[in-house]
Amino acid sequence: MSEGERGMERSGVVVPLVEDRAKAERNLLWREENRAALEAYAVEVAREGLALAAYRTF
Repeated sequence: MSEGERGMERSGVVVPLVEDRAKAERNLLWREENRAALEAYAVEVAREGLALAAYRTF
């Protein structure tokens, strides 16, 4: 196996790991940036219930 082929195999392993880590970081940042809105929505749902809850069949 040539050096280039080994590099391609490694990139096939590393690239998905880097992509997964980047996605996790984006999700964490989004949750931090939107924490106040998410908490406000949770309070509203606790106070008023879920929208259209009367129509749920589960």
